[in-house]
Amino acid sequence: MKNEKSNYLKKLQINFIIVIMALVLLFWAFPKFKHLPKPLPHLKIENINVVQIPRTIQKRKAAPPPLKPSIPVPGDEMEILEEVPIEISENISITGQTSGDIPLSEDELPYAPRQIIEALPRVNDLKISGKIVVKLLIDKNGRMKKYEILFNSTGSSVAEKRVLEAVCKSRWESIQLNQTKVEYWITKVYQFR
Repeated sequence: MKNEKSNYLKKLQINFIIVIMALVLLFWAFPKFKHLPKPLPHLKIENINVVQIPRTIQKRKAAPPPLKPSIPVPGDEMEILEEVPIEISENISITGQTSGDIPLSEDELPYAPRQIIEALPRVNDLKISGKIVVKLLIDKNGRMKKYEILFNSTGSSVAEKRVLEAVCKSRWESIQLNQTKVEYWITKVYQFR
């Protein structure tokens, strides 16, 4: 590797000397370079007359500029409220509700339970219209335990069966009252067009 570096430096020096000698010979052979510029055509510039523009007068006053928006100025002390965790089951009590009692109705629930997973019934091939209203008993784990068909305007038992299959695949959030999970009834409406 050391030989390669020394060879490279020698070749570089030799090439540098050759280039310098070529430039010296070039300047020696052509000491004066005669370049005559082409003459420019003679341009005649005409006189430009400046005309005074008369002053204009506005007959109507201009509308006032719009008001500048006010910029809020930060105050000296900003009040930041401390974070307080909110638990839904906190301080909610239903009289007579224990783990072995009757499930709660929709009116007795402290809030509307959220449906976590919704499976839709497959009725595209049936070409039906109407609605099916189902009352569902949701267990402590958010699954359907019992059902009652309240209304079926479709007149189709196949659509009813597919709605029940979809309800079995769906999940709802569990509700806690007094730190215990409770069962509850909800009503679900399936509309077909």
